[in-house]
Amino acid sequence: MTRLPPFPRAFFADRRGVVFVEFLIAFVPMWTFFLCVVQLALIAHADLIVKHAADSAARSAVVVLPEGGPRCVRSRGRPDRRLHRACG
Repeated sequence: MTRLPPFPRAFFADRRGVVFVEFLIAFVPMWTFFLCVVQLALIAHADLIVKHAADSAARSAVVVLPEGGPRCVRSRGRPDRRLHRACG
C-alpha cells in the first residue's frame, strides 16, 4: 500500500477562493429566506383571490337567483306546471 504525500504548505496558504466560499455560505440562507417570503406572498395572494371570488359568488347568487333556487328558473319564458307546483 502506497502512502499519499502530505499536502504542501502552499495549498493551505492559498486564499484565492475564500471570498467565494464565504459568499456561498452567506448567499444560500439568504436566497432560501427570499424564496420563502415569495412563496408566502403567493399563498396570501391566492387566499385573497379565493375569498373575493366567494364573496362575489354569494353576492351574485343573492341578487340574481330566484327565491326557490336555480331549479325554479323557467326556460324560454314558458311556464311549466311541474315548476309552478315546486316553486309556488
